[in-house]
Amino acid sequence: MSSTIERPAGTPLPEPSRRERLQRLPQRELKVRGADGTLVLTHMFTAITALLVGGIAGLLQSLEHSGRVHLPEFLGYYKLLTAHGILMAIVFTTVFILGFFYAGMAAVTDGELYQGPRTLAWAGYWTMIVGAVLVVIPLLAGQASVLYTFYAPMQANPWFYVGLTLFVVGSWIGGAAIFAQYAQWRKAYGATSSPLFSFMAVATMLVWQVATLGVAVEVLFQLIPWSFGWTDTIDVLLSRTLFWFFGHPLVYFWLMPAYTAWYLVMPKLIGGRVFSDNLARLSFMLLIVFSIPVGLHHQFMEPGVESGWKLLQAGLTFAVVIPSLVTAFSLWATMELAGRAKGYGGMFGWLRGLPWKDARFLGLMMGMLVFIPGGAGGLILASFNLNQAVHNTIFITGHFHLTVATASALTFISTMFWLIPHIRGRRITPRANKWMLAQVWTWVLGMVVMSTSMHVVGLMGAPRRTKWVDYGSSETLASSWVPYQVGMAIGGTILFVSVVLAFSIMVYLATKAPVGTATEPAQEFPLADAPRTGLEVPAWLERWRLWLTVLGVLIVAAYAAPIAQIFSDDTDNGAKAVQSFKGDEGKEEMPWVAEEKADDSASSNADSAAAAEPTPTNTKPDAATAGTMVDVELGEDGGKLFLRPSVEKVAAGTTTFAIKNTGAMPHEFVALKTDTAPDALEVTDSGTAKEDGRVAGTEPISPGSDVTYVTLDLEPGKYVLLCNVTGHYGLGQYAAFEVTG
Repeated sequence: MSSTIERPAGTPLPEPSRRERLQRLPQRELKVRGADGTLVLTHMFTAITALLVGGIAGLLQSLEHSGRVHLPEFLGYYKLLTAHGILMAIVFTTVFILGFFYAGMAAVTDGELYQGPRTLAWAGYWTMIVGAVLVVIPLLAGQASVLYTFYAPMQANPWFYVGLTLFVVGSWIGGAAIFAQYAQWRKAYGATSSPLFSFMAVATMLVWQVATLGVAVEVLFQLIPWSFGWTDTIDVLLSRTLFWFFGHPLVYFWLMPAYTAWYLVMPKLIGGRVFSDNLARLSFMLLIVFSIPVGLHHQFMEPGVESGWKLLQAGLTFAVVIPSLVTAFSLWATMELAGRAKGYGGMFGWLRGLPWKDARFLGLMMGMLVFIPGGAGGLILASFNLNQAVHNTIFITGHFHLTVATASALTFISTMFWLIPHIRGRRITPRANKWMLAQVWTWVLGMVVMSTSMHVVGLMGAPRRTKWVDYGSSETLASSWVPYQVGMAIGGTILFVSVVLAFSIMVYLATKAPVGTATEPAQEFPLADAPRTGLEVPAWLERWRLWLTVLGVLIVAAYAAPIAQIFSDDTDNGAKAVQSFKGDEGKEEMPWVAEEKADDSASSNADSAAAAEPTPTNTKPDAATAGTMVDVELGEDGGKLFLRPSVEKVAAGTTTFAIKNTGAMPHEFVALKTDTAPDALEVTDSGTAKEDGRVAGTEPISPGSDVTYVTLDLEPGKYVLLCNVTGHYGLGQYAAFEVTG
């Protein structure tokens, strides 16, 4: 078939007949072959390779987090965490989604991509590859361990951000290819409605194109200039707000292709039809409208955002449940109708009519089932009050692995099970199907073990994004987390086995599976037929300008005032860079490594420390021994951390610091005798200031604790008072202090 659309000059487009308007699939066999097949296969194997490498990083990360395995220093826990997140959540998903949509668009429009869209698709692919390489190089060099969310003020090598930019631009070009195919097909045929698959692909890419505008602004105008040294500080609050404008709709960019497979592929595999074409379209339009203007619910604990705007976006977040419930109703109705059509009766007897031994169906079905508890967890996180109980705990990571790493990722893998052999003209043998079933079940088992452990220990207070926390050898809370951390490692190991199975199966299906014959045909492209209701698609469902206008109004309503407030706020929210975990990750040691050294050095270190510094106390010294009394307040104000001594200068001699934490988080007090300016102290790889010239300090002081007193005999000179909780110095929690002769 020609890759261009030719029509005699001056020939009017025919008025589409009722049958054409109702038609959801072409009246021909759906195939993806030739140049389009090469394009799609390239995307599929790039995606599955990213999944494999990201799976290796995830396995090593889970083993180290268990506290029972100590990896070589060059690997680095936070380096692995960043690589796992970027490769799995960004590279694997985006490249697969584009490849899947190219295949479906070719199949349901003119049987192939037109030349222009195909050229755009390849341009987008290579732009993403160049971007991914630029991301990976500094990451491997230990210069980009900024975690999956690349939160400021943690700073990566600037080429890491340049790579992210190119990757996003490549995905925009890929989205443009899908839009161009859709627009050219509609123009050529004068169609008033499009096939359901093409409608869903366009809707999904619109979510992506709009959502990524936030992170594009953050990277281009904040992170890149800041990382190259063109600006000294970065507005952390604005950076996080722009990131989460992108961060939450990103979840629906993952879920909408999964919904596409559930709506269209699953009914075909069970011998049914789409339950309601129009209901499916409406659910996708609602996802466009409600998935984007809700990012602030990720910032419920952000002190710089007013609670009223958080509450508004909490309400919008709950609105996203509506299209998900519509989808659930449609899918269960599809399955029930198909089961009953096969003669299975009873309230739930129709479940026996589903093809449970077909791995293509089982992967989709398990993705749907696991999404149920994942969605329930999402409601908890979207609740203004309940979120506070689990915010920044590993509960969130457990939720994330149910929604993205199972509902989406397992659906994507199961889609590749039939898409790869279809393109290669090969068939799935019963033996291959058994291995595919093993892959699905190991994925589900590993995820149940790992995610359950994450949810439970998250409710117990275990933090996420953290290599190891023990709060001191005599503390019992953190030690109660250990069995669940081991459970995460066990689940992660099972999941890695499943990843290796998936990769091996894909290679087999592409290269070794039997070629289809007349009697044993190759794997079909399974898209379900339309319902028999005969209902036309209302024109307003494909009026994209209408829906984008509604979306624009909601975005302005949700974000205009909070962002305007950030720009108008006189508070200095600028933060200097913290290059955390650069290379050696601060030489953090796991418990068993530290225990090996403890027997030799603990007592001598304790004795020398006790001799060098006075012991903080909660008992106020009497006037005869206190000397000059200096009050020190630690806390936060409008999102900015502070340390405020009551005076900036005292005479040499006995001085007592009365330290009070009036903030909402733990802070500590450290006094250094140094001529270095307070804002110029050297920062360690672990994000703390080097304590050269230390004369006194406290352990972290909890909010609302009694006043802590530290009495010193101070010599004349310049001093710096600071909080050295990780990252707090970089956020400006320090003050100059002077002792006169």
